[in-house]
Amino acid sequence: MDTWRDTAPHILPPVVIQLGDTCWAVSYIHQMEATVRLQPNLNLPVDQHLSIQEFINILPRGYREYHGTIHGSSYAIDTLTRLGTVLDTVCPLTFALDTPGRTPQHPRVKRFYLAEMDPHYLAWYQHEYEEFGSDLFEHLLEERAKITPVTIRIPSCGSFETCATMGTVYDPSDDELAYANMMEYGHFLLLLGPVIIDGVPCWECQDSSGYSVNGRVYIRRKCEAI
Repeated sequence: MDTWRDTAPHILPPVVIQLGDTCWAVSYIHQMEATVRLQPNLNLPVDQHLSIQEFINILPRGYREYHGTIHGSSYAIDTLTRLGTVLDTVCPLTFALDTPGRTPQHPRVKRFYLAEMDPHYLAWYQHEYEEFGSDLFEHLLEERAKITPVTIRIPSCGSFETCATMGTVYDPSDDELAYANMMEYGHFLLLLGPVIIDGVPCWECQDSSGYSVNGRVYIRRKCEAI
């Protein structure tokens, strides 16, 4: 199975090593940038990238947890559709969480806005379609990843660091997942598509944690892990 890294590597932004709880900003902006590069009429030069820092700066403080992470996808959608972002050359990445404010409007400053983004939640599918909700969510995610890379949030268990570092498949146990969900430990990544690793169905993702080799991680395909 081919992922975006195989079929169109030119649309993927460079791997970024995050500081603090900013994986959400990296993933959402990288998804947005990949989408922009898939639109020939937008003509984003290969050496230019969308600003992650601008997104961090303009996200209202009430949309973030006390430690910095975003409350949920709907808050990213609201911010990027209303306020957008600029190029990284205009607002360079510092990972600072305490410098709110939007880059001033200027005729020479190009601003990129999100046209639309639909958040999908496993819990909703499991509730709405009790008998096949998980399978439907899994199918929808695979189909959606054929259009553009997709931002996902995973329960962040202790084994993630080890798996990312070793290049092995992240396959947390039910107990690990339950504890991570109870503690609300999570991590955002950019999903690139489905792959098979040693006979195991997985998702290939671009990661910003700094643990992985070349930003590549593999997550076992089971709904509870996303």
